[in-house]
Amino acid sequence: MGSTRKQQDEYELQSIQKYFERDTFSMTCIHKRNSSRNIQIDGVLINQQCFTHPLIVLDLDSSDPHANVDNSMELAFLKRTPEALSISKDAQDITREYISDTCYAFQKDLRDLESLGISKAVSDNIKQ
Repeated sequence: MGSTRKQQDEYELQSIQKYFERDTFSMTCIHKRNSSRNIQIDGVLINQQCFTHPLIVLDLDSSDPHANVDNSMELAFLKRTPEALSISKDAQDITREYISDTCYAFQKDLRDLESLGISKAVSDNIKQ
């Protein structure tokens, strides 16, 4: 409903409706003046607790006057926030793992080709 008190005051109602027979829920935030700014989030109930898919957070350009480290990854990286550093480390780890797995698979395929005698035939054709 907004991160500042002023933004929170723009909404007049927040409600959560739980539908136990379907194991779902809906959370609705009603904007005071503009119904197109209403927010509705649907999810599932697991052990009577509410869960949603990950919510998409705005990623504003760092030059946007409303940008801060919470809604602009560029600013978060520039200011080296703990969240940005964690994301960066996770991305590097995933990239290293992907490269390692890809190299391993490629080397295995080459060994399989060599065992079939195919790689020599292919390299002989390329030289011609």
